[in-house]
Amino acid sequence: MLAELIRLHLVTKGYNVQTLSIPDRIAGTMNSNIANKNKLFHDSIPFGGVQIAVSKGLRDDLATYPCALGDYSNTINKALSESWPKIVKVLNKVNKSDADKVLGKGAKNPQELIEDVEEEAKE
Repeated sequence: MLAELIRLHLVTKGYNVQTLSIPDRIAGTMNSNIANKNKLFHDSIPFGGVQIAVSKGLRDDLATYPCALGDYSNTINKALSESWPKIVKVLNKVNKSDADKVLGKGAKNPQELIEDVEEEAKE
């Protein structure tokens, strides 16, 4: 859910974002991965982190143009600080299959994803 939210924020700002299908052995899903050790709601909802792979071309742009780096990082920060808390408020009311159903709706922007999660939490 968090990865999709970040993706939608970046896409909305005009970045080309691809969600990669990666082999299980390098998917970062192991419990020992530090990104997967965070939990919400007093340990009742475990979830992992998000890994963002940045292409060489974008890395070069971010290094060359400080305003580009600011825009990119601010976009991710907005996803984490403004949109994610709205989802977290209702996330404990959404089970994994419901979350998968929300993601399957294919929200076109961050606000649509938030609304989809809130709607699913009411059901």
